[in-house]
Amino acid sequence: MIKEPAATSREVRVGVTMSYVVMVQQLGFTWLERHLNTMLQHLLDLAAQPRAAPTHVDAVYSRQCITFVFRSLLGKMLGEKQQTAACKELARIINHQMNSIDPNPENAKDSSTQETIFSQHLLVCALQGLGSLVHSLASSASALLADQGAGVIDCAIAVLLHPSQAARLAAAWSLQSMAVAVPSHLTLLIDKCVDALENLRSTPEAVSGYSAALAALIVGVSSSSLGIPHNRGKVINLLLFIGITSIVIVLNPKYNFI
Repeated sequence: MIKEPAATSREVRVGVTMSYVVMVQQLGFTWLERHLNTMLQHLLDLAAQPRAAPTHVDAVYSRQCITFVFRSLLGKMLGEKQQTAACKELARIINHQMNSIDPNPENAKDSSTQETIFSQHLLVCALQGLGSLVHSLASSASALLADQGAGVIDCAIAVLLHPSQAARLAAAWSLQSMAVAVPSHLTLLIDKCVDALENLRSTPEAVSGYSAALAALIVGVSSSSLGIPHNRGKVINLLLFIGITSIVIVLNPKYNFI
């Protein structure tokens, strides 16, 4: 999975990925349940390794391999209780990773910030796994999302401010999956995004992240039986305009027409 000085072919990575899946399947459900946290951390650490993503194409390929392992093991071998535990562990890993990030762009050459650049792949894999699990749990995830101690929703919202666009988009998709699984959270999540866009519109990452989340939630409305209140549509249209305008101002200071 991790490239050595002698480049590892993509076919070998696929073989390693399949070996993970077959190995755990042979060890069985009991082994996976007992070593669930260790397995999750190990796979996500692989995604964050610099040698696993020397190029963008390699990074995408590695993320797809890790995501496939998650789908094959967490989605097919675990029951509802174990999937809920996996969601909590993924949320813990995401929160831990976000707490270690240095958002200051002036430190871009520091080793710690270089680690942050590669850790985006860990966040993408973790958020995709989290979103898929919550979506598969459907209404059973209601108690999980309402659990403030687990912080499942809060961890995804926190990633909306990550310097990496890939991580922000993964967080937006994860929030959409949560809203589709438990429609009662849809309007609440939209309100959070609207409030954040109003308060943080001078920050490019915040505008990008919360706009992506808002767009993802709006798309999720079509999959929700509850829908959203009519007056939210007018507010969303206004906020999307403000968000686009704010990006133009931040990127082009000469356009200070607000």
